[in-house]
Amino acid sequence: CCGAVAAAVDQRKTPASSQSRNLGFIVQSIQPCVQSVLEKHPGLDRSALIEQTARENIRATVKTLQNDSAVLAPLVRAHRLRIVGAEYSLESGAVEFLQDTLWNV
Repeated sequence: CCGAVAAAVDQRKTPASSQSRNLGFIVQSIQPCVQSVLEKHPGLDRSALIEQTARENIRATVKTLQNDSAVLAPLVRAHRLRIVGAEYSLESGAVEFLQDTLWNV
């Protein structure tokens, strides 16, 4: 899974002071997704939390691109562009499209 998502999950317990500024920025941007998943599923173990946070981050990124991008949002609203979320597995090479992002236009 994504190292940045794992770092965001782990930062809840052990803040990383030695992160690069860029990684720190990415980890901070993922934190709301970690919090959202924890609120919905408080008993998840680390592995499941990372997996669910990665998917929540994909959904959040799709929503941001669809609604907040000055270039992409108008194209989405005009039905000239569709932005969908997908997760790539490093282990298998498979791509899984997140069904709840496919028709969110």
